[in-house]
Amino acid sequence: VPLDLKQLVVGAERIVHGKVIATEVYWLNGRIVTDAKVLVEETVKGDAEKLIIVRRLGGVVDGIGQKTWGSATLDLGEEVLVFLEQRNQSGVWHPVGMAQGKFSVTKTATGEKRALRDVREIAFRREGALPLNVDRHGVISGARRLGDLMKDIEAHLKGTR
Repeated sequence: VPLDLKQLVVGAERIVHGKVIATEVYWLNGRIVTDAKVLVEETVKGDAEKLIIVRRLGGVVDGIGQKTWGSATLDLGEEVLVFLEQRNQSGVWHPVGMAQGKFSVTKTATGEKRALRDVREIAFRREGALPLNVDRHGVISGARRLGDLMKDIEAHLKGTR
């Protein structure tokens, strides 16, 4: 299901901005999973510890790989803005809407922070039902300034309280 920004904000128990400081890939119940430890710099929604674990399906263990199309990847050293939900009481978090719930944050040559969401691995059923500025190929037409995205998130939060 394609999710727009408002749906991400409403669906997230927590929204955090932080940096991936470690990753661990291992077998769990017959599947390979990757846990990313995110050092939280800012909590936008909910109460977040300073260090959280974000899990995704897939990864490589001892030369054996599993891939889950549409799963959000969180790479070591990457700065991220993630919209999170808990699916059980394990203490780990999952991006809302898989890759839709994760934005990579990068700096331009002038130091301005930009947020970009990569949803190329997600196939949406209806053309025209795409989130944000995603074209029919899943490519976002340009990254957004992080400050502008945060203002839009705050506006949605005020509307959901």
